[in-house]
Amino acid sequence: MSFLTKERIPRHIRKLLSIYQDVSRQNSHISSAKVESFLKKDTSYHENFVRSKLSSTSTTTGMKYNVADFTPAALSHVKPIFAGDLTLHELESVPIDQIIDHSIKLHDLPLAKSSNFYQGNTKHKADMVSALAAHFSPKSFTSNHNSSGRWYQELLDRTPIIFILAQKHRLFSEDSIAQINVPLNKFSNQLKEIKQKVIESQSGRRRIVPRSYHLTEMRQMDTFKAYLGGSEYNPLCESIDRASEIVVTDSNFTPVVEDSEQIELKLVEFVQGIKETRVSYKIDRIPYDLKYTTFHMLTIESGVKNCQHTELLDLLESSQDEFEIVGVRLSLNSGWIRQFFNSKNQQQESHKGTYQEMLDKTKLQDDKPSNVEEIMTRLGEMGHIHVHKGNNCIYLLKDD
Repeated sequence: MSFLTKERIPRHIRKLLSIYQDVSRQNSHISSAKVESFLKKDTSYHENFVRSKLSSTSTTTGMKYNVADFTPAALSHVKPIFAGDLTLHELESVPIDQIIDHSIKLHDLPLAKSSNFYQGNTKHKADMVSALAAHFSPKSFTSNHNSSGRWYQELLDRTPIIFILAQKHRLFSEDSIAQINVPLNKFSNQLKEIKQKVIESQSGRRRIVPRSYHLTEMRQMDTFKAYLGGSEYNPLCESIDRASEIVVTDSNFTPVVEDSEQIELKLVEFVQGIKETRVSYKIDRIPYDLKYTTFHMLTIESGVKNCQHTELLDLLESSQDEFEIVGVRLSLNSGWIRQFFNSKNQQQESHKGTYQEMLDKTKLQDDKPSNVEEIMTRLGEMGHIHVHKGNNCIYLLKDD
């Protein structure tokens, strides 16, 4: 964690994150000291492993190693490294990290690589810390003229439809400690199946596979909001702020009334007690927990502008308990969306209206069915009945 990012998070929350890291390491087989020592490049274990991997005699049953060197849990992760014959062909061009990553399936617990801040943290923790930093100390528009800011600006200019999804978490939940996101994995897999159907339906019409739907984890929501609203009021930014809940709770998940200093002091005393007694962490003994929110962006790309999106909308509706639709942005830069709103009432100066009023006055002039109309109708049925006119876009929101 970089110093600047760390400083954006309050001290009592940082203390909770420190305890979380210890608990997660304690409960993760892959983070056991023995396995970790083989994965770190600056350890003698890693050096010896590489030397042994390259020079040992391979057999038909794989490389020889001493099973007594590992605990049963650690052995289940390390053993695949030694499976199969040793092949030296072009090995010089294959980074040892790729060999290890492939062998023990580290993609189940991926390490983040995008910046110095993320290095050494798992992707799960890096995403969590980014979300907390963006919530407590959001960056301004002027501080975001960087690559991520330019990416968001281009995305807003070129993406026809953007859904902002909010997911609630609890820091010391079983999945969080294991550093996995089961609902997100399930949602992503279902989305891949829908995308595959779209690809198959379009394969006979074009050689290039169209961009259809894309799901992105919003690690820098503050940057996105800065480019979304700039210095002006933006209804979608307001909805995102309302959905961004971060609350310290007690062990019964009830919000606490203590101030931050009291929370930090109690956590310091708790950790000190753990060190003095040399016992492992017990989840039910940790005095506090943390409820927090992360965001995801789901886009409908122009490559599927002529498709119906019924299956995607079905997925969104069935996933509302895990992924709340905070708001939807329809870009008027996209001709097929602009055409839908092309009516005699479009030039009215009113910036707000109800869902039904907007539907009534945005029918296509030839009254042909529209996939945009299907999206608006389904979202209206899910409660997104408030329509706002934005900067060259339309917002659909639940709250007014």
